[in-house]
Amino acid sequence: MTPALNYLTVQDILFAHFRIVGQPIPFQYDKLEEATFCQYGYGGSSDLTGQAANFATGFRKLQPFVTANRAVGFVALLAFLACNGKATGLTDDDALDWFETASVASSKDAIDQAVTDADSHDRPTAQQAILAVIARFPRSIEELVAVERPVSAT
Repeated sequence: MTPALNYLTVQDILFAHFRIVGQPIPFQYDKLEEATFCQYGYGGSSDLTGQAANFATGFRKLQPFVTANRAVGFVALLAFLACNGKATGLTDDDALDWFETASVASSKDAIDQAVTDADSHDRPTAQQAILAVIARFPRSIEELVAVERPVSAT
């Protein structure tokens, strides 16, 4: 039997955004909620990488925050995978190229190729996973924040 998937909440996404940006920034709640719900699968929720791909593309499309959407999407995608017992062999050197592929339509293959089962049977909480991703990929996150143009908050 496949274990139930763990999902990030709207509050988890806000936590990630605050940890990345360091201050509260305007956002559109309806878009944030919709982007967060992109993690869920239609029908049965058992296709982790398919749901992760949907989450990545949905977050990229919806852009709920005024700034740092790509960085938050990157962190949230990797945290979602980690919360569900998956690890990647990505480094801060290759993570951005992978994320560009993983966050566009039909990205399930890119995610499938990057993930492996994590060493531990203990799955981190969403906040633990978010903090671990931020600590592991500081340069990638900084670059994602730097290249993004602000989005209107209206």
